[in-house]
Amino acid sequence: MRMLSAARTVRQRIFVTTSVKVPAFSGDGWELVDVSGWNGHSSSEALRRLAGLISSSRSTLSRGTPAMPLMDALLGRVDELALTARTKTLLRRENMIHVGDLVSRTEAEMLRLPDFGRRSLNDVKERLGEIGLRLGMDLPEWPPEDFDAAAFQMTNARRVAKLSQVPGGAVFEPVEDRFVMRTTGDEDDDAAARRPMTQQLQSAALDKARTFAGLAARLDNQPGWTGIARSASSIVALLDRPPLEIPTVLGLIYPASLEMASFLELDERLASGAESFAVPLEPEMRRPLGDLIRTLAPWLRAFPSIRQADDDASRFLLEVSELQPTSDVVRSAHEFALLTNGDLEVFRQLRDAAERGAFQGGKAAERAKRSALNLVIGVAVFASGAMMDAVVSDYATTSPLAHKAGQFLTRTEVAIESLVADMPFDLRHAIVDFARAAGDPPVLPTSPAEPIEPHSRSSSNRRSSDEEH
Repeated sequence: MRMLSAARTVRQRIFVTTSVKVPAFSGDGWELVDVSGWNGHSSSEALRRLAGLISSSRSTLSRGTPAMPLMDALLGRVDELALTARTKTLLRRENMIHVGDLVSRTEAEMLRLPDFGRRSLNDVKERLGEIGLRLGMDLPEWPPEDFDAAAFQMTNARRVAKLSQVPGGAVFEPVEDRFVMRTTGDEDDDAAARRPMTQQLQSAALDKARTFAGLAARLDNQPGWTGIARSASSIVALLDRPPLEIPTVLGLIYPASLEMASFLELDERLASGAESFAVPLEPEMRRPLGDLIRTLAPWLRAFPSIRQADDDASRFLLEVSELQPTSDVVRSAHEFALLTNGDLEVFRQLRDAAERGAFQGGKAAERAKRSALNLVIGVAVFASGAMMDAVVSDYATTSPLAHKAGQFLTRTEVAIESLVADMPFDLRHAIVDFARAAGDPPVLPTSPAEPIEPHSRSSSNRRSSDEEH
């Protein structure tokens, strides 16, 4: 860590190295990341975001530079390596078809092959090194019982690993032993938070939220209005912070505002004569609620990420009756301890708003569906990355989170299949097929250790072909 001083402020920065593009980094190689006030956030928030980004990218971060996932490489054909024609002919004669057949041999075993000399050995070692492999690897599970099934599983894992989470839903990142909803906005949101007009609207919204929260307690025990006081208090707590900290909780404010707006829609339906055990609000309650929503809406839409999410939800309004797969996915994620209690609360807010409201309820339902879909995609991408990470670690077989992720995908297959029904055909089937197999990941070989030296042999036993090579 290096300490830099600028404009009387001591700024803490760390160097990280990465070969992948993530929002925190500008390119390959060594990068300088500011953790004292990342985009206006506190140090703790900056570190949390950095940890989440690195964690979510862990399957592509490695010690060394392996060129491809181990199982992919093992299932590749020897003929596809850039070997000389002579070396390929010698290996083909020994029925070494797959790369796994080759790397399971030691150098000594290779040198005992007829006509196989040092030059061919060096040719093989050089080409294997290009893909992060070597001779003499310990492969207890090689060859696989079913080459076609193993290749199919890795093909699906590759496709799933490239998926991106969909817009309009909360984004989930692996953090420690959970998948955590990203609540922070982007740099454009940070810029919006600094605008005087946005800050004035925040102050006005906070005042109106406090006013209504003081009145809402009288409604909380009435039929149809349960939860309105909690919702109002939640909005007060989220708004009551410095303007530059608002982007760190935008992902929480938006569902809370949808829930509050759904109460206003409920009142409008009751006032128009809808049958219900609930009664319409009195004017002295309706006015402050309406004032709060009318102030919250333009303030929230001043933030680009929320404006985009709201537009996406508005274009694809979802009926509450269509939320069953979403509920099943969230329930299963909770059973496997993949979600935090705070993120479960967000899903509850969206579900309740969907059941209560009309237009706002439809937006809440769509937001819930897209967030659940992003949870599935986030878990699947993580699990596929762990499966393909064996070239540098045994993470797939030892990580509690990887194990929970695989079990969740397998046990929730039916709900996942319904949830991804609107995705493109190839991606939909890649996720579903991967989910079916994810609960029982293959036992992967360990990382290569120190190079294995060939057994000593007397020069009289060496083939004349050694000199020829």
